Amino acid sequence: MNMRCIILITLLLLWSCGNRSEKGAGVGDSELGLERNEAPEQDIPTTKLLSPQEEDFKQVKQTQDTDKDTVEIGKQIIRIAQLNFQVQDFKEATEKIQQVAKANQAYISSANERNNGYTLDGEMVVRVPSKNFDKAIKEILEIAIYVNFKNESAEDVTEEFVDVITRLKTKREVEKRYLEILSRAKTISEILEVEEKLRVIREEIESREGRLKYLKNQVQFSTIHLNYYQTNEKYQKPPKASFLNKVGESLVEGWEGLLGFLIGLVSVWPLLIAVAGVAWWWIRRRKKKKNQTPT
Repeated sequence: MNMRCIILITLLLLWSCGNRSEKGAGVGDSELGLERNEAPEQDIPTTKLLSPQEEDFKQVKQTQDTDKDTVEIGKQIIRIAQLNFQVQDFKEATEKIQQVAKANQAYISSANERNNGYTLDGEMVVRVPSKNFDKAIKEILEIAIYVNFKNESAEDVTEEFVDVITRLKTKREVEKRYLEILSRAKTISEILEVEEKLRVIREEIESREGRLKYLKNQVQFSTIHLNYYQTNEKYQKPPKASFLNKVGESLVEGWEGLLGFLIGLVSVWPLLIAVAGVAWWWIRRRKKKKNQTPT
């Protein structure tokens, strides 16, 4: 009898523990307000408009971190030459320079001529494709009879070239991002804010595109600054003056000297008056003393 009571009490305890655990689980789910297979709601992140400079910095930072947008280009070199030389015949030399430019697919961006009576001077700026740079210089110097100086320089702009291309790419990505935001804008204030930022980023894009265009042009076409001249012998050795010419020149010089002397006297008239006054007083005094002397 005692054994049956013990078994019965044990079964009752096990049954009551099972009910409590099920109740506890039900209460926990109801307190959380969740049902099975239901996930909690998540907050939708809001989009914050950054300035074009912040967006640009963000894009460049991502490019540097991922290293996916690395621009790989060859060396970008700007070459410039300055030539100064003498030619035998100015007109013929000018025509030959034009022929050399045409043969090397170059063009003359500016040309000037001067005649000061002693020399005929010409200045030209020739833009020649970089591949023909050395060849064009060699052919131009063949025209000279005497070379005063020749100077060549090369500037490596590869780093700036890569930087401009990379930043231009990131700015276009920023522009694309703003256009996407503009398509989702709902209020007038949002539209105006995005359009203002688009205006700023587009101005920066145009500036970068202009700089890139300039660098490409300078790299593709090298520059040759030319200064060439012809001496005029007839002006360097003037003819000797004849006897009559010398007499005429002497008369002119004498007349000019006389005029200069008279002008000099006029300029010192106060001093002349003072000297004349002193001389008159001295002569009068001497005459007076002479008259007072007994004979």
